[in-house]
Amino acid sequence: MVKCPAARPAAVTSWQLLSCHHSPLIRSRNHADIVIASIYVNPTQFSAGEDFDIYPRDPVWDRQQLQKAGCAAIFEPASSLYYQVEGQEGDTGNVAGLGTGHVDAHETWVTVERLQQGLCGGSRPHFFRGVATVVTKLFHIVEPDVAVFGQKDYQQWRLICRMVRDLDFPIKVLGMPIAREPDGLAMSSRNARLSPESRKAALSISAALNWAMDAVMERKVTQPKRIVEEVKQQITAAGGQVDYVELRDADNLQPITDLSQQRTLLAVATWFPAKGKGTVRLIDNTVLEPLKE
Repeated sequence: MVKCPAARPAAVTSWQLLSCHHSPLIRSRNHADIVIASIYVNPTQFSAGEDFDIYPRDPVWDRQQLQKAGCAAIFEPASSLYYQVEGQEGDTGNVAGLGTGHVDAHETWVTVERLQQGLCGGSRPHFFRGVATVVTKLFHIVEPDVAVFGQKDYQQWRLICRMVRDLDFPIKVLGMPIAREPDGLAMSSRNARLSPESRKAALSISAALNWAMDAVMERKVTQPKRIVEEVKQQITAAGGQVDYVELRDADNLQPITDLSQQRTLLAVATWFPAKGKGTVRLIDNTVLEPLKE
């Protein structure tokens, strides 16, 4: 079967409330003829006890923003129910990852074995299997020439790049820089769930990342262990509960032992108190350039 060339579509993925922080993603028009955006909160990325049911959603707002940005079409499945299991009704018929017990239920997964480990995969081991599987389904359905992912989810972006390479998808994967609020907080749907006090305290994340960049650039601190410890201390002092602070090779996500040989990812995940009860998990990162002799 030969795919006839026509307009080059770009797929812009959003697993969350679109808001203004996805406007850079729509700039993928520079890399394709038309832009198709997907809006989908993927249940396979959440485990029991996580915040799937209360995850911020505003599809009307999302569609308005996409229309203003010149998006040609929106792929917005109600669930990953792209086909129906006979004898089951509604969105629970064949949702990927939902343990219905039906003999014809979903049972096929895509995993990227090494890159899904560590970082966010440490405390959320289910997460990247869900990402890779649903993105694979998206790619098969939409058939984009270009796919755009935000670099705030840095591990996810690298994992998708590797999956596309390994499975020979004819797709160029672009990573878009992190968009931030004026005060430096990385934009995220989950920010809306922060209490006013936590919203202020969460600025410790970007402040700690900025400290690390300056410390490395000015050679005030060059030992990886000291950088990790100081970033943890700054976030903890502000009231955050750290999931991880790690330094990894920015290209292959391997652990590093020094800062002189490669571009280094400094990645953070932490929890802050939510409005009412519970916590909000936030992630952020920066890339440190190698130290020059």
